[in-house]
Amino acid sequence: MANAVEKLILEEIQGIDEMLTIHAYHKQVLSDLLKKMEPATGKIEIEQVVPPIPEPNVTPDTSLIEDLFRESNEKKQALEQRKLKALKKGTHISELKLSIRPYNCLISNEVWTIEQLIKLSDVELKWFENLGEKSLAEIKDAVKNYGLEFKENKRRRRQIVVSKVARLCREKGYKKSDALRDLVKNKIITDDEASKYKHQMGRSHIDDYDRVFWGTKYANEK
Repeated sequence: MANAVEKLILEEIQGIDEMLTIHAYHKQVLSDLLKKMEPATGKIEIEQVVPPIPEPNVTPDTSLIEDLFRESNEKKQALEQRKLKALKKGTHISELKLSIRPYNCLISNEVWTIEQLIKLSDVELKWFENLGEKSLAEIKDAVKNYGLEFKENKRRRRQIVVSKVARLCREKGYKKSDALRDLVKNKIITDDEASKYKHQMGRSHIDDYDRVFWGTKYANEK
């Protein structure tokens, strides 16, 4: 009997403790509300708790970097292939014994061989970045000392020789071969040049052929 009474008393005490806890919580809530209430209007400003925005789980896109890297590698491979192809057909420009500046300038503009170089004109060379007059003069001297000349200069010289041949044909009635022999005799050209130009006197080699040979039997005058 005593145990039953003791149990009831303990349960009652526990209930009172729970009620006191609830009342204490309510008291705290009401006190907080009073602090937030404006005395003049009686309004209570309720704070809105904004939940934190979760950071998006985004995987970095590396495709652009990969594309740029692949494109760079492809350009390097293409450049190397062009270089190897050129070197198979010609002599490396290192044979000209150029100083560092003009040598690097030619390489940076993909001129790897002497054969590529002599096909260029003065105008084309002057467009090369960082190639000044001094470097250009050095390149020309190096090509000349190597026993070659630029294609444009060869073409210009051939036109000069052709003009002299045409004048001799017109004034003295020479054949082209006779005119070349006359130029050799007067030391205007060499025997080797005469042999070479002999096969370059046709229409396919000479600009404005009829105009150059006007007044001779070789011109097609209308």
